[in-house]
Amino acid sequence: MTGPGAFRAYLKVRKKVNTNLCPCGLEAETAEHVLTECIRFTGGRSMDWDNITIDHIKYIKKIVLKLWKLENPNFRIK
Repeated sequence: MTGPGAFRAYLKVRKKVNTNLCPCGLEAETAEHVLTECIRFTGGRSMDWDNITIDHIKYIKKIVLKLWKLENPNFRIK
């Protein structure tokens, strides 16, 4: 996760949104914030990011798809 995509910090730079602030209100919505800290996405989050497992990959995919859907309402999650 490098940051481009549905994260507001990236979208703000591209002038697609007016703010980079995460809807949780804590800080800028970056990939790191969403995947490791954001209170909106705590379900299924592992606390051990030093030992990446398939569960981490599934969690990341789920979160990115949710964010993409928020930015693109016509997008269908399969």
